[in-house]
Amino acid sequence: DANVIFDLNVRSFNLVATRHPRGIPLYLFLVCFGSDLDQWIGEEDEQLTLRASAYWWMTSDNASRNVSSVRIKVPVANRLTSRAIADLLQAANKRFKR
Repeated sequence: DANVIFDLNVRSFNLVATRHPRGIPLYLFLVCFGSDLDQWIGEEDEQLTLRASAYWWMTSDNASRNVSSVRIKVPVANRLTSRAIADLLQAANKRFKR
């Protein structure tokens, strides 16, 4: 399985991981830019475009006892797209309509 590896600070990990199941969900959105700085941004008169890939991550886990960071694996299947955003919002909405 392909993953984006990221070292998340432990406080942020714990906020996401220990969130109450009935609470408002917390997600990490990870934006990854390519190595060519000149390709990061596209500018037009009425538009600014960031050329990057973005991924979303969440977990329900125990709090980490690490001191500074937790290495997480974000599946590339969790690519942030307009469809993914709609699905995340729909899942959150269903959570509160029970």
